[in-house]
Amino acid sequence: MDEKYRRANMLLAVLLFFTNRKKYLELAVTHAVALNFDNHALIEKFEEGDQDFINKTEERIRHDSTEMSKVVDISLWISFFYILLVSIIAFSVAYISGSINFSLPLEYSKVSIFIGTILVAWPTLMELGGKLQTWGGESLPELTHKVIFKILFIPGACLLLIGAAL
Repeated sequence: MDEKYRRANMLLAVLLFFTNRKKYLELAVTHAVALNFDNHALIEKFEEGDQDFINKTEERIRHDSTEMSKVVDISLWISFFYILLVSIIAFSVAYISGSINFSLPLEYSKVSIFIGTILVAWPTLMELGGKLQTWGGESLPELTHKVIFKILFIPGACLLLIGAAL
């Protein structure tokens, strides 16, 4: 089978998702085609070099990946703004009630818990609003979504635990 098509490295995919969407979508195409190499009809078409079929398949995958990437973007940033709004409200309530004051020394446990809560809530809300689902569950945007979730959630949980332990 063509070496051009292979499963994506997920860390590279996440990096490209945020820095170079065009390369990310090309990676999504190679990833999706590689996932479908267990389909004998697809393999035959690719081995025959049916360029029209290959181009149409790649274009369909590129279109689907573009749409799914938009869903990831929207869920990521809308959930961020919701959590930012909730954080501002919580910070304002704490400031008005006198629980925090800019002249007081920082309590590192509270800061750790506050930031950890933001980092745990953000991907959780993003995941709850996710509308990504394919039959196999292995499209590149779906996998990218899961990695972004972990990149945000794990440090957040760590900060929560550090704050609780301090």
